Amino acid sequence: MRVSHEAEEEAAALAAIFGSEFRDAGGTFEVDIGSVTLVAGLPATYPVERPRISVRSRGVSERVRRELTDVAEAAVRVGDVCIFDVAEAVRARLDDAAQEAPLASTPPARHSADLSRGATVVDGEPLVDRRSTFQAFLAMGVTSESQLEWALGSLLERSKIKRATHNVRAFRFLDDRKNVIRADNDDDGEDGAGAKIAHLLEIFAVTDVLVVVSRWYGGVKLGPDRFKHVAKLTQRILEDNGYRRRGAEAAATNSKRRS
Repeated sequence: MRVSHEAEEEAAALAAIFGSEFRDAGGTFEVDIGSVTLVAGLPATYPVERPRISVRSRGVSERVRRELTDVAEAAVRVGDVCIFDVAEAVRARLDDAAQEAPLASTPPARHSADLSRGATVVDGEPLVDRRSTFQAFLAMGVTSESQLEWALGSLLERSKIKRATHNVRAFRFLDDRKNVIRADNDDDGEDGAGAKIAHLLEIFAVTDVLVVVSRWYGGVKLGPDRFKHVAKLTQRILEDNGYRRRGAEAAATNSKRRS
């Protein structure tokens, strides 16, 4: 079945992110997510027309399968490619359900609130450029080496992040015992990219955070644009979670006074 150019681009991005967990069966996308498989049938006019969504169970109850199907349907955005967002919505709900109660024979989630010690991890929206996919992840409440190790470990053990070509990262937290800021970054082979994240953490004057920007290389070199994407996604995920550039609040207040 012939699909749109947008669907072809999305298939390339999904293959880069999910690896063998993603299959393109000629107009039908399948993504294995834990104990279920997301199935998206794409009409020829997708994304203008809504995809046909279903969830196949490989170890969850029928009640949970129906609930996941509802979650998947609700995540569809007509007019935009959306299968990645649908898959992530299903994954998030499946993780929640695993913590609420055991699903069939599925073992409980490995990382509990006790292990995280208050640190939380959120996922940013992906960005696709010439078949490369970028996505930022933010860990908040990182106040010690042990929390940093937990947050980074919880990300790097995700199968899709393991498959990323680069996982660029930077952290910044206040060491209460020594009353000093601890900070460092790692390019993970993308020379200079970690420093860009670290610079933005300084500009935003944030502490107790870890930012990871993953890139799945799509076969086309992006040149300096790849650094722009790393910076853009870092800024976006910080702003989306309530952080503002140093001096931004004062500037906004002064603007209101002048108006």
